[in-house]
This record gives sequence, structure tokens and C-alpha cells, in this order.
Amino acid sequence: MNNNPIFFRQKLTRVIGLNIDTINRWIKTINIIDSGFIINTDIEKIGLVQIAFKFSNQLKTSSTERITGLPERSKWFLRWKADAVFPDTRSLLISFAPLSTIGINTILKDYALVGEIDDYFIADSYIPNKLPGEFFECDYKYKICINNWKQISEHLKKIADTFDEREEFSVLDKKRLRKKRHRIDLLDLLMLSHLEENALYRPQELATKTKSTVLKINRHLRKHILYPQIINGTRIRYGRGMGKTMAVFSFWGRDEPSRTRVLLNEISRIYGFISGVLNSKSGKFMFMLGVPGHEIFEYAEYMPNTFKELFSEIEAYQLDKFSIRSYTIPYIPFDRFNKEWSLSEEVIVETKESLMKKGLI
Repeated sequence: MNNNPIFFRQKLTRVIGLNIDTINRWIKTINIIDSGFIINTDIEKIGLVQIAFKFSNQLKTSSTERITGLPERSKWFLRWKADAVFPDTRSLLISFAPLSTIGINTILKDYALVGEIDDYFIADSYIPNKLPGEFFECDYKYKICINNWKQISEHLKKIADTFDEREEFSVLDKKRLRKKRHRIDLLDLLMLSHLEENALYRPQELATKTKSTVLKINRHLRKHILYPQIINGTRIRYGRGMGKTMAVFSFWGRDEPSRTRVLLNEISRIYGFISGVLNSKSGKFMFMLGVPGHEIFEYAEYMPNTFKELFSEIEAYQLDKFSIRSYTIPYIPFDRFNKEWSLSEEVIVETKESLMKKGLI
């Protein structure tokens, strides 16, 4: 199921073996507890790349601005931002950028205007969370699930010790990434944005949210999104209530690229892993991990030292949970006439006005 878009509910009935009424009741329950699934988007296919930033200071935000002082052309590309509170105060951030030298350099230049960039890297690999592995246990009588951090630590060390250095992965190649690009339009981006909020939306619901027709939605899903495989499976969306009970950490580090990818793929199976990004040429990485409050002491006993043993360079930051901001695929900085990303403020204003007239923003 993780390899296919989850919003076709008939597929779930075949995979799970339950009728559609039962599936719908489950989905309703998932929505009530504010959890569920969201899609993984192959962003290179829509002409985007991600840049991870580590700042020496905390960036300012306000109720009306994503990042105070950031130019209009760059603020709509913001993907994720949080403030670290321990061991020091700083901001960590991920931004989309158009997949071009000009686009990447513009985003870098604009962020240099609003903060002191301590480090950054262009991420060509995205690490989504996966279903928890065998070291995740549930006691259904007491309705509690826990990670076995001791076993997780031992497993990760074993993976590191048995890593085959001959195994290689592709590295960042802008020409290869550009060849992957598929032509999209504004409706495609609107649908992807909604599916990044909830992968369980049905075509009828997408039609309502985009002020379109079911026929048009199905045609775009089939020809523009599913056929070119822009959706790359789904991942778990942790609800706000669950997030309040977790301590959230961000890790920034570097190691041999192939080894790093193997280890991150294993770490992504930990319950509470949110997501990560990697540069497959330099081996730089960043990932986020939530630790349930009732597990924090066992986590502290095993994992900080384990992470230091696994990676040649790694820094851990505890995040202010209330500072975390996450955004979906952008669509406002998209030139709907030329069907390409734009850093022109005129295009951004025109797109915003068009969406406002339709009641979409």
C-alpha cells in the first residue's frame, strides 16, 4: 500500500480485505484524532529542489509573514521552519527552490538577507517516515505503544558494522533531475497541495476544494500525476495532539553518502521519525524525530551516544514545538501561462489575484 496513492479507497478494500463502509469508518476515526496519511511528492518531477539551512540566529516571524523581511519571491517556497532551544538557540529551515542555478542562487541570496547562515546544503534525496519496524510494541490492553530504544540502538549499530561500502547510490546530477521534470499546471499543484494535507481525499473532495469538476480532477490525476509517477507513496501524518506529547529533535550531520542513506532508511522506521533530507554527493543530512514523553529517559540513555557512533559528524537540537511551521507544495509562485516556476513578484501577484477571485485562497 505504501507504494501506491492511498486516496483510491477501492484499492484499500482489495489490499486490506475489508468492505468500503468499514474503510470509511476507519478514515473518519483517523480524521477525528487528526492523524492519517499524506503523499510523498517527487518534487524534481515538478521542477523543484529542496535546500536545508542551519542559521546561527533565530529568524523572526509574525502573524502575517512566514519569515520577517524575506522577499515576496522567496517566502512562498518555504517548506519547513523551526527554532532550536537547546543546546543553543538558532533556526533550522527547509526551502523549495526552482530547479535551476538562478533559482537556487536567488533563494540562497534572499535568506542571507534575513539571517546568519551557519551551513546549508542542496537536498536531492528525501527520506519519508515508514511504518514502524519490529522494535515498536503495542499493549492494546492499556492502549499504549512504545519504542524499544535499547533494541533500536543495537540494531542500528549492527547495520553500521555490516555496511557494504561497495554499495553505491546515484549522486546529485542537475541534468538528470531536469530530465525527470514533467509538465504540470496550476490545478495539478493545487491537488498535490491538498493531498499533502490529507492523502485520503477522494476525487470528489478534491473537486470541491479546487472549484473544479470530478471529471477534470480524474483526468489530471490520471494523466498529469499518476502516469508520470509524481506521487511516490505515502507517509504517516502525526496529529497535533500526538505532537504535544512528544519532544521533537532535529539532527544535522554528515558522513559517507551511501552509508548515510542506509542508516537514515533504518532510522526512518522508528515511530516518531518525521522526515529527513540528504545530499547524496556530500553526505550532509538533516532529519526530525519526535520522542514520546514517556520514552524520553530510555531514549536519552541509548540514542544520543548511538547517533554519535553512527555518524562522523552530527549535531542534535531540541526544538520549540510551538515554533514548528510546515507548508505544502507551493503554487502561488507558479506562472500559470508559461507553466513554470517564477521568481517574478509580478507573476506572484497575478497568480494570487487569480486564486482569490476563484475563492481558492
